[in-house]
Amino acid sequence: MTSEQIQCFFAVVESGSFTAAAETMYMTQPALSKRIAALEQEVALTLFSRDKTKRTELTMAGKVFYDGLKEVYQSFEMVLANARNMEAGIAGTIRLGLFENQIIDEYLQEILNDFSRHYPNIELYVTTATFEQLIEQIHNGTLDCGITLGYDLVGRTKLKSKVLYALKTYLVVPNQFLDEAWKVYTIEDFFDMPFLTIRKNSNNFYQREVSSFAKSHGFTPKLIQASDDKNFMMLLEMGKGVAFLDSYSKCCNSPNVRCFSFPEIPDTPFSLVWSEKSKNPALNYLLEYLNVDEKRE
Repeated sequence: MTSEQIQCFFAVVESGSFTAAAETMYMTQPALSKRIAALEQEVALTLFSRDKTKRTELTMAGKVFYDGLKEVYQSFEMVLANARNMEAGIAGTIRLGLFENQIIDEYLQEILNDFSRHYPNIELYVTTATFEQLIEQIHNGTLDCGITLGYDLVGRTKLKSKVLYALKTYLVVPNQFLDEAWKVYTIEDFFDMPFLTIRKNSNNFYQREVSSFAKSHGFTPKLIQASDDKNFMMLLEMGKGVAFLDSYSKCCNSPNVRCFSFPEIPDTPFSLVWSEKSKNPALNYLLEYLNVDEKRE
C-alpha cells in the first residue's frame, strides 16, 4: 500500500467520483482507477460500489476502512512533518521571558500552545524576571525574546518589537482610600492621591507615563517612588498610593485593592521584544508565526 494509492483513495471519497478525483490528482481517470484496483487487491476489500447510475459511494467495508485509515494517515503525516522539520533544522529552543508579576492570560497561552503545535520540535523555555532583567537578558543573549508591556520599550535601542494585543489598564486603588463602598467614582476623585512609580534607574518609562497622563488631565501628581518592581507591588498592597496596572497583573487579584476601569485610561500594548543581534534560528519561526514581516539575518 503506497502513499499515492492512499491519496487517490481519499480523493475519490472526498470528491465523490473517479473523474473528479483524477483531476485533483493531476492524472488520467484510468490511471487513478488502476491505483484504486491495486489497493483493493492488496487489502482484499471492495472499497467502492460500482453502480454507474449513482454517485460513487463507499461500501460498508470501505467506510470502515476510510474512517480508520484517515485517522492513522493524519498521525503519519504529522510524524512525517516532524521528521522533515528536524531534518530541515526546524528544531531548537527559544528562551522566552515574561514579567514576573504578569499572569499568563488565555490569549497568550493559546498563542504559545498553537506555536508549539505548529513546531513541536522547538522547545519554548519560559522564565520570569523583572522589567529591567528582561531587557538586560535579551541584550546579553541569556533570553532570545521577552513579552512585556509597551511603555517599557520606550527609548530602548537595538531592540525590535511587535505588539501582540492590547491589555485593559486599570487604576488600582488600595481599599483604605475608598471611603464609600457603593460610591460611583470618577477618575478625578483620585487626582489628589499619591501615585506610585519606580525610581528612575529601575524603570523611568512608567514614571513618564504617569506624568504624561497627569499633564494631559491638568493635574500634578504626588509621586512616591518604589525601589524596584517588587517594592512597587508591596507598597501598593500596603496602601501607600494608587497605580496604573494592566488587567493581568497579579496585584489586580489582591483582596487589598480595587480596580477601576475608566475610559480616560488607554489600553496597554502587550509586546514581543527581541534583540536585533539575535542569531537563534528557531526565533525566526516564532517571528514568522506571528507575522513579523521583517526578515532577519
